[in-house]
Amino acid sequence: MNKKGAEDTAFTMIIYIILGAIFLFFSGFFLSKVFLTSDEIAEDTLCYQKGLSFLETQHVDYECPTKYITMFENRLEKEYDHYTPDDNPIVQKFGEDCSDETGIKYRRCIGRHANRAIAKELVTCWDKFHQGQKSLFAQYSEDRQCMICSVFYFDKDIKEKIGGDYMGWDPKDSTDPELSLDHFMRTESPIQGYKSAKNTVQKDGKPVENENKGTTTYYEYTLDLVDKYAESPYYDYDVQYEYAIVLTALNKNRITSISDRLLNFAFGTQDPRGEFINTMDFIENDQVTTICDIIR
Repeated sequence: MNKKGAEDTAFTMIIYIILGAIFLFFSGFFLSKVFLTSDEIAEDTLCYQKGLSFLETQHVDYECPTKYITMFENRLEKEYDHYTPDDNPIVQKFGEDCSDETGIKYRRCIGRHANRAIAKELVTCWDKFHQGQKSLFAQYSEDRQCMICSVFYFDKDIKEKIGGDYMGWDPKDSTDPELSLDHFMRTESPIQGYKSAKNTVQKDGKPVENENKGTTTYYEYTLDLVDKYAESPYYDYDVQYEYAIVLTALNKNRITSISDRLLNFAFGTQDPRGEFINTMDFIENDQVTTICDIIR
C-alpha cells in the first residue's frame, strides 16, 4: 500500500468529518430546532459526510440509509434500514399522550405531533442531501433516479380513531396548523428562537405584529427548483396510508410545465450533472414507483 496515499486519504476523511460536525453544530435546522436524537445525529452526520467525500470520488452512489418512522399516540419510533431485529428503535416521546383525548381534541393532538414530525423530517432530508446541490449518483442511466430518505407509518390505534379522512381536508380546517400540514409548513419556522413565521398573531382578539416571526418557513426552506419554478407543492396526508420522502435526480427533459427559456434560466447554473436536477417529494409510499424509474 502507498503509505503517503493512505495518509492523504485518512487526512481527507478527517477534514470531511470535521466539516460535517461543524455544519451540524451550527445549523439552526439540524440540531437546534429539529431536535434529533444522538443516534439520528450520528446517522445523518455520516450521510452528510458522504456527500462531501462524494464530491471527490463520484465512483459510487451517494448512499444513505432509509429512516422508518412509526407514529404512536404518545411517541415516535424510528429505525434505519440496516437495523437488525436485535436493535432497539430510537424512541422520541411527546410531552402528552393523545390517547387521553377524544373527538376533535384527539385529532388536533395527533395532527400537531404528526405535522411537526413530518416538517422536521423534510428539513432533515433536504439538509443531509445538501439541499439538492450535490450529485446523488455516480451514473445517470434513467430519467428519474430516486433515493428514499424516510418512510412514515401511523399506528393502528390512530388509524382506527381518526378514520380515512385527510387531515385538514375540511375548508374550515385548512388554515389550522394543528390539522393542516400544508398550513403548518407555510406558517411555522424551523429556525431556532422563532416560534412562528406568521407576520401577525392574535392578541386580545386583534391582529398584532408577531415579535417571534421567523425568516424562513418549513415550506420555503424545503422548496426545490421544480417547486420554485414549475409546480408548487401542497402537503397533506391520510393516516391510513404510509408516506415517503423521496429524493429524485430528475432529467430536465421530463419537466414540461415551463418553457425552455425559463428552464435554462432556473436550472442552468445549479445542475449537478448537466441534464439532471435534484428534487424532493412527500408522497404516498405505494406511489413512489410512479415518480421513479429506478430506486437505489
